[in-house]
Amino acid sequence: MSQAATRLPTPAAEDAQSRAVGTEPPPMPLRELVARLRNLVSQSNIETIARGVGCHQGTLSRLLSGKRAWSDDLVAKASEYLRLRAIRDADEAAGLVGRVVPTSVSRTIADVCTVCQVQHAMGEVRGSAGVGKTTGALLYCRANPAAIYVHASARVNTAGRMLEELWHLAGFRYAAPPRRRRAAPAKPDGGKANQARWSRRPRHHAPTLKRQYDQIVAAWRTADGGPSARVVLIDDAHLLTDGALELLRTLHDDTAVAVVLIGTTNLVRLQAACGDGQMYEQIVSRVAIRRTILRPPAADVAAIAKAHMPAGATMTPAAREYLLTVAAGFGGNRAVRWHVQLAMSLPRSGPAAGEPLDRRHLAEAHKMLSGDADTV
Repeated sequence: MSQAATRLPTPAAEDAQSRAVGTEPPPMPLRELVARLRNLVSQSNIETIARGVGCHQGTLSRLLSGKRAWSDDLVAKASEYLRLRAIRDADEAAGLVGRVVPTSVSRTIADVCTVCQVQHAMGEVRGSAGVGKTTGALLYCRANPAAIYVHASARVNTAGRMLEELWHLAGFRYAAPPRRRRAAPAKPDGGKANQARWSRRPRHHAPTLKRQYDQIVAAWRTADGGPSARVVLIDDAHLLTDGALELLRTLHDDTAVAVVLIGTTNLVRLQAACGDGQMYEQIVSRVAIRRTILRPPAADVAAIAKAHMPAGATMTPAAREYLLTVAAGFGGNRAVRWHVQLAMSLPRSGPAAGEPLDRRHLAEAHKMLSGDADTV
């Protein structure tokens, strides 16, 4: 038998052949499977790998040590896990995973932040979820050293927690108090009495809220006491409480720091509640620029889809129209990224080697994302 006849097909060729005939790739040989899993265990956590395979950590350990026999089901699950992990590793090597794509939304946020920083004013950017507001804020903070990014999650959405977060971002840290000595009680058996010992040191010594506020004001002002050149970006600002909003307004008044509130369309409550006699009127009157982004443009959708596709891959006009429909729904640009990544990695319904991404590939990915398809 010739050498060409005994040559084994490559994994890419097997995936292309399986997509062409509509079947899944065959399971990996057991010896190769165990060797690759042992290599992964030596490089990472066995618990994470066991969770990906779909078994318990102890079960995977006994399987790799030879104390337990492999079942056909576990061989198929482990082979699928290794195949998908290889695809993800290849995407990471190509820069397709976690890629930050500059879009028109990021440019809009940069323009708002620049206007607020120059005028020492407050700004507001509100839009639908998934259009790229967080990405734009992170890109601006990465390019501007004077920018401070704060994610207003449930951990820092109140006034006290927001003040502590800004205090840490200003460069301040808790100071450990000195140890205190105390005398030990006399022992009844005539041992050494009054032995000096160290008491347990508390974790940290937290200053008062007023002290934290004064330190932030002193740090953000310039040397001559002029207005601050910093800009604070508050992401998910729609989760802020009234006290946190009032804290940001007070910091803006005392330091002239620029504050940009970035959130969903629920931020409209600030402007809608002005006639109720509340403190929202004082915040809205300080907003110098306000932008609303409800739907990502077609150019942003095309740029995100291209950035999360392999090099040289193309898509049909029908696929572009389908992605525009996806971007107009829930998820925005985030949903576009999920659809493209999943459609390119599906073994049975994804595009074969050299085949452009079509509408039917995205439709199959949409069924899996929405839970309508049978993935067993």
